[in-house]
Amino acid sequence: MYLNKLVGARYKDSIEQSESNNFLLIKIMQDFKNTKVEEIHLAFELAVKGKLNIEVYRILDYKAFCDVMLAYEEYKKENIGQLVQMQMLSPKRTEKSYTENDTKNGIVEFLKESWELTTKGKLNELTGVILYDYLKQFGLISFSREEKFNILHEAKEYTIKTLEEKKQESNLYEMRDITRILKNLADTDDEVIINCKRFGLKRQINDWIKSGVSIESVIKKIWESNL
Repeated sequence: MYLNKLVGARYKDSIEQSESNNFLLIKIMQDFKNTKVEEIHLAFELAVKGKLNIEVYRILDYKAFCDVMLAYEEYKKENIGQLVQMQMLSPKRTEKSYTENDTKNGIVEFLKESWELTTKGKLNELTGVILYDYLKQFGLISFSREEKFNILHEAKEYTIKTLEEKKQESNLYEMRDITRILKNLADTDDEVIINCKRFGLKRQINDWIKSGVSIESVIKKIWESNL
């Protein structure tokens, strides 16, 4: 997840990270559904650069997300002006229990976003991993052994490319850490697995499109599936 990397968020393990990101992404889709992904990225990039009136710590939960987005809203008012704002933000801060329908609504929104990105030849780096896991759970994703091998190869190359780019922008300490990761990069590393899911999702959507499967029919299957 791009925001995790941006703020340097830390978790005990991949399970805690997955659960935390899952909850946060569903909340974002519900409470910030009119906010474009690009603008969310911009808000956090401004925050880590110290351009917003807020400090960013190595944590990424719903409260931290809301704080950044509200600070970004103030930044827009001061620096861009009301007339050119793309939308007003009104996050809900009250906690609630989410039903299966709430979750499926979030999954459908993830699918719509991923479908559009795929038609443009892009990866869904924000919600692609979560969507892949759900579609896999619903039995809507299945690949042959050869397809899995190709996806792994593609994901590993992309991981290496991303790490090399990050290395160029890192300080000496981070550069040494990235060099160590690159040297020992394995197929089972978290970053490779995450990118496998992103590329797997992209391939599955492309397969649906080539086969004439509509997004509406996939959404129907999501609603017919059990969580």
